[in-house]
Amino acid sequence: APTHLPVLENTLNSNKRWQHLLRGRLAVLRLALLVSCGGGKREAFKPGHMYVFGDEYSSIDLNNFASTTVNARYTVNWVKSNNSGVKAYNSLAYPSWTEFLAAHYGKTEVPCIETAASTMSMCAEPGSTVATVINAINTKSYQKDQLVVILAGTHDILQAYQSFKAGGSIDTLATSMRNTGIALGQKINTIVSTGARVAVATVPDIGLS
Repeated sequence: APTHLPVLENTLNSNKRWQHLLRGRLAVLRLALLVSCGGGKREAFKPGHMYVFGDEYSSIDLNNFASTTVNARYTVNWVKSNNSGVKAYNSLAYPSWTEFLAAHYGKTEVPCIETAASTMSMCAEPGSTVATVINAINTKSYQKDQLVVILAGTHDILQAYQSFKAGGSIDTLATSMRNTGIALGQKINTIVSTGARVAVATVPDIGLS
């Protein structure tokens, strides 16, 4: 048995040499991959004009400038009064996620028709389905420095659920939902092809609601 020890030792040493060699080759490959991906200096994206499309998860009331509704949104609303006793919603208290996003990029929230670089157009409408959102997207044009934010699909799922309760086929409804997702994905690809950036928020799991 002892006569085999040198053979075993040489085999182990040989394996170690191959492991070191392999690790070295992998390190070179990782470096090559880093270089091929651009490497160097990276800069954070700073959007010009921003669009928000979706339903009440994203919507803020900016189109109706009546003092009792302006800045209202589908979340906690803190009502404040001015010196004349006129009440309005305080947009700085309990902000929605779209208000956080606007603040992060230093944008002012404006109605959907406005397109100034310093603003974020609120094109989300309560009750919107994917088809409604796609139609709204089609009314705009897009360019390289813009950021388009999309959150849609909740109402499509709710409608499918109601159809299921009424006796609809789960397979048919699943196919319909899949096609709806594909349609939205294709529309997103169309926006991306213009050079604009798109941020897609996933629909909350309403099955837990």
